[in-house]
Amino acid sequence: MIKQRLSSLPNARGVVTRLEDKSGYLSPVGKLDSVTAILGKTSESKHRLENWKKRPDAAAISDAAKARGTWTHEQIENWLIAHQAGTPAPEPNHFAFGAYWRNIKPFLEDHWVQLVAQECPVYHPTRFAGSFDALGYSSYTQQSDLSSEDASNLLTLVDWKTSKNLRTADLVDDYFHQLGAYYEAISYVYGIQAERALLIIARPHGNFPDIWELTGSELKEYGTKFIYRANNYYTTQCGFEP
Repeated sequence: MIKQRLSSLPNARGVVTRLEDKSGYLSPVGKLDSVTAILGKTSESKHRLENWKKRPDAAAISDAAKARGTWTHEQIENWLIAHQAGTPAPEPNHFAFGAYWRNIKPFLEDHWVQLVAQECPVYHPTRFAGSFDALGYSSYTQQSDLSSEDASNLLTLVDWKTSKNLRTADLVDDYFHQLGAYYEAISYVYGIQAERALLIIARPHGNFPDIWELTGSELKEYGTKFIYRANNYYTTQCGFEP
């Protein structure tokens, strides 16, 4: 029997909003630091990043990457909205960033099934908050014991990224923790659990993105790891127990 898919999110446990200055989120339990801020301040590679920021061209490269990521995210969001509504999807073009869209578009066309929600802010009483990219259903899987039909019925948490260079396992570990954080926050706010996650990285070459898949148990494990990181962050860097 095919499991019934969610069509929308259940009622939320409280409202969370991002502060206008982007310094964090306002939630029912007070002002919270963002998932990405906590990751940045607790990352094992933060010293490498600090050294990289000393390069004279670091600011320009960082600004370009942010602009590229924002533009690509917007195109994905627009495509998902059109797909959900059953209307023709937009065909964006951008001289500098268009290659990233052309790289990720085949995944959407061939493997996206249904959108439940996207760009939703969520929080957790461990004192973190963030906005997950998308929650929905996709037929794509890397699991040998999972058919595409079965995969398309698993509630899937998705994070969209862009990268000029190939990301190795050590460079995506923080992204896995980010997905784990959203898993825990979605579970707390909406009372539902994502059954797996896809980290999808658009690149400027080729006609298919780099994809990393986390099973449900792996996703839950990373959620536990992120809560530990968040607790450690508040204890060691903020001086109080969350």
